[in-house]
Amino acid sequence: ILEKETLKKKEGTFVQIYDPSIPTIKANKDELKQVFLNLVKNAVEASSKGGRVQISTQYNNNYTFREKQNTLSQHNIVIKITDYGLGMDNSTMKKLFTPFFSTKKRGTGLGMAVSLKIIENHNGTIKVTSEKNIGTVIQVFLPIHK
Repeated sequence: ILEKETLKKKEGTFVQIYDPSIPTIKANKDELKQVFLNLVKNAVEASSKGGRVQISTQYNNNYTFREKQNTLSQHNIVIKITDYGLGMDNSTMKKLFTPFFSTKKRGTGLGMAVSLKIIENHNGTIKVTSEKNIGTVIQVFLPIHK
């Protein structure tokens, strides 16, 4: 809610696309909430005035998709957060999950490192793609144990 208000002040928009077929997963909801609040906060802060942040979910049990994404789990939930902000260069992306690295004046540099650790503790992974002056896509892959 706070991030929606922040984006609203920037005259931006949230786009939400949720896959209704996503099954329930076993996870620590408080930890995952922390991860997604951090990722959405970063996306909102990276957005320029009038920018857009898109959040989507997808259930993937498709072999071709797994092969393309280099994920090992047979079934994944993918949560994708896209911002159309400044993007990051390769140097920044390489340090993104390094503790105490921040591109923000008031950042602690712990948000992304902690987020990655939480997702890895859930046997998941985070993939980041970014292009300078285009934006950033963060994909969180969480396995479904059947």
